[in-house]
Amino acid sequence: MSNAGSSRSESAGKSTSYLAAGRTSLDATERRKLRILSAIFSEIEKLGHAVKETRGEVYFEIGAQRLDYKVSEHYKQVQIQLSDEERRRSWNPAIATRTDLEATGELCFEITTYISEPIRKRWRDGKRNKLEEQLGDLIAGLIKAAAIRKEWERVLAEEERQRLERQRMEQERLRRIDAARWRHICELATLSRQASIVRIFLDELEERAKKTVGEHELPAEIRGWFSWARNRADAADPAFKPSVNQL
Repeated sequence: MSNAGSSRSESAGKSTSYLAAGRTSLDATERRKLRILSAIFSEIEKLGHAVKETRGEVYFEIGAQRLDYKVSEHYKQVQIQLSDEERRRSWNPAIATRTDLEATGELCFEITTYISEPIRKRWRDGKRNKLEEQLGDLIAGLIKAAAIRKEWERVLAEEERQRLERQRMEQERLRRIDAARWRHICELATLSRQASIVRIFLDELEERAKKTVGEHELPAEIRGWFSWARNRADAADPAFKPSVNQL
């Protein structure tokens, strides 16, 4: 147990050390900010979650969900009295004050990762409770935000799966339509080819029949049969009378 606690403390210490890196001196507010973050990191890791750093960004990993955050100091607008020299240099000497921002020392912790539901994402110093006194609620808020984020991503993944399935089904529907159209074209081509073969056969058959009777005319019954056969071939040939129903 002591080794695990030591590991967590080292991890939290590394994270807060990283945040302080590159700063030659820290004012009271910055030191307080690091103390608050150290306490949050430590509690998050005690709960079995992680504090990670990637490419200079420190973030929480709770239930495999990444949560980004920021801790900022609140500034307020103040009116600064201009000196006589500043008023002389001003474009309007009648103006006696200028607006500036003044640090209040009040800190605000905010979850910056998008959360799909309207839950609390900001905690700040108040008149009654400082940020340090809200850490329990803040950590509970982080865990809730991670759970909502996880469910939101699950819903998105399911919607994407359904979209891809609908896309696959639509592609399959179009493929079947295309295949049916091709089969229909092949059937029409086969019918037309068969009718063409019948016509050629009838022409050859009629020529032989004429040679057989010599100079005499074919009997009416035979001529009628050839006429019926040719009409039947034309009727069976889709190319002779294309219609909307056939295409």
